[in-house]
Amino acid sequence: MTSAGSAEDAPPALPQPGALDPALLQPLRVDIDEDRFVAITALEVFARCPNWHFLEREAGRPQAAWFRHVEVPHVAPVDPAVVGDLFHRRVECHFGPSPTAWAIGADAEARARVEALWPMFEAMPVFARIAAAAERLVEHDIVVVLPSGLLRGRVDLLLREGASWEVIDFKTGTPAEDDESIRARHRLQMLCYLLALRARAPEQGVWSARLVYPAEGREVVVALREADAAQALGEIDALVRRFKRERGRLHPVYPNAACPPCPFERLPICRRLARA
Repeated sequence: MTSAGSAEDAPPALPQPGALDPALLQPLRVDIDEDRFVAITALEVFARCPNWHFLEREAGRPQAAWFRHVEVPHVAPVDPAVVGDLFHRRVECHFGPSPTAWAIGADAEARARVEALWPMFEAMPVFARIAAAAERLVEHDIVVVLPSGLLRGRVDLLLREGASWEVIDFKTGTPAEDDESIRARHRLQMLCYLLALRARAPEQGVWSARLVYPAEGREVVVALREADAAQALGEIDALVRRFKRERGRLHPVYPNAACPPCPFERLPICRRLARA
């Protein structure tokens, strides 16, 4: 038995990013083991709407058994997430040692979608910048160490030009939003990237981010400022605590709630909750 306040009673110190076991940084595309890690993409969805996160990531997709008792919206022949993953794989292969390996085992329709997107991407100024970059890291794993736990994510592409680094994040959708709305929607994701990258290499200079939409030939630049990162640290830590406390269930919806555009809007679940 130890006395109160002794060193043995203290919680174990969180590891610094550079000290993490490499085995912990293996690819992780779903938010599992969230007592230890929280996926940055999962946290972004949860911040937008806890019910959206629950329906998309914990209860299953709309065609899953959990949704059989409701009207299911039309399911596209190819999941947009599959197209997005395949496009990322092609980027990784194109700028790596095996340019054609991306197509091995790919779904035929998803492959056709990516083949159609690729010439649009090649015609964008960012393509030439990527090819000419002094250094590039593709599919780069990152970890954010917080008092509440560990955030984990993956940067699509990280470019170095002189003393400056830029995050490139590919989006294969076609958002009907202006640039400011897009910046606001992905603010949390970009700030998580900034926190992780600054912690790993604080001496590396200026950081910025660029959201790339090949289907529209569109690039949205996001300035990553030190002041924003300092403020975001407390905000993100509080959100992770809330995520761990509230995930795994549906939340009440108020009749006048200002919901964001939602892929589950045709499902009556939230509407039933609002009437409850």
